[in-house]
Amino acid sequence: HEDLEVLEKAMYRELGDPATAHLKRVDEVARDQVVATLLDAHTQRAKRLAAVYEDGDGARREEIQAMSGSTVFSAFYDQLKLLRDYHRKHNIAPPSEVYERELLVDVLEGANEQTFTGEEAEGRYLDMHALHEAYINLKGVDKETDYASYLKAAAQLANVPKPTALTSGYVRYVKSLRDYWEGFLTRTQPLLPLADILTKATTAFDERWAKGEFTRWQGGGAEMENGGDPISLEGVSSAAELEVHGLEKLEAEL
Repeated sequence: HEDLEVLEKAMYRELGDPATAHLKRVDEVARDQVVATLLDAHTQRAKRLAAVYEDGDGARREEIQAMSGSTVFSAFYDQLKLLRDYHRKHNIAPPSEVYERELLVDVLEGANEQTFTGEEAEGRYLDMHALHEAYINLKGVDKETDYASYLKAAAQLANVPKPTALTSGYVRYVKSLRDYWEGFLTRTQPLLPLADILTKATTAFDERWAKGEFTRWQGGGAEMENGGDPISLEGVSSAAELEVHGLEKLEAEL
């Protein structure tokens, strides 16, 4: 309980200070990273505390039962004596400013450092040069796409030619793209409930997929009856690039 109170006070100081209302972007990101670290520590401790109250091993229930009945007062003072002896033996002092400071230092220094590249300028800009390089090396895309044009079109995945989107290289590229964007949001907006947003997006996608709304991939009519477009071997350099079509589709083509 004491740790939770210390962490809550620290988060309030960070977010409730009027002086932080008009921070520069770089300072705001740094503050939010600190608060996110404190919030994570608070969540972990709250879960451990909840587990104690759930009393999975029955220890809490036995202790409460021992403190009831005609011997309630003697049991209480026996327990109090044990606690005092334990604190005296281990030299445990009540929480103080020193303890609070040590707890916060331990939490913050133990957190993973969230860093930015020089190109990202402390979270003000994207650094997608490696992804741009991976993109222009894909088969079937415009090799002359410059970096600025790539940034504008990177999210428009539906515009990528279908033969290119069916290659294993493109699958790896999209995974790297997703990982970068998720990581960038985590570093620049650490208080954003990203996991919840992604869960809702996945649920919405699954519902639309079940309704057959993604006609580019789910097709319809004669295309579905014939198993979709025939597989083109043009530009295929490895078996891995054929795996994305699925075993059934490959067997049907053979």
